Amino acid sequence: MEVIMRIHRLHQKVLHLTLCELLVDPEMSENLIAFLILLGIGGFVTLLVYHKNRGNPKLAIRIVACVIGTFFLVQFGMYATIRQNGRRDFKRELRKLDLKVTEIQVNGNVVDLATEEVIKELLSVDNLRAHHSSPTDELIFHITDGQTEIKFKLGRDSEFKTEYWLDIKGRNIGKIRTRLFNDIE
Repeated sequence: MEVIMRIHRLHQKVLHLTLCELLVDPEMSENLIAFLILLGIGGFVTLLVYHKNRGNPKLAIRIVACVIGTFFLVQFGMYATIRQNGRRDFKRELRKLDLKVTEIQVNGNVVDLATEEVIKELLSVDNLRAHHSSPTDELIFHITDGQTEIKFKLGRDSEFKTEYWLDIKGRNIGKIRTRLFNDIE
């Protein structure tokens, strides 16, 4: 029974953390609402199992373990979906730009790079294979054409110097492999 109570407390902590993230980043609400609903159902199932199986704790633990395992799988799926949606939205915004009047700033300085080439490289953002590295030097981009404005960060990979981590609003949505930004400081 103590195991079930620990699981219930863990459920409460996860729910609290998810709600805090939801309040901090309202754009996440669409994707997290499904997680919250499943978490609530899981809490309900946990309480039902706890109350109905006081005499059979092994069965209760198995059911609760299955419910928790399902939540972790759903959460990983949602994380992948959030990243995929971020890439899709980023590419959509890039395609809106009027390339004839687009200005590209990196770290506050206008850069002298071919706009079409920069956009082409940024459109190649994808979910590249992980390899135990992290982003290091950050390049802060601001791209605008007067109507559309896009702000993001590219972090140079610590292992591969031609790989960049794309961050939008503090969330990594993918990586780009290019030599185009190697000379930018």
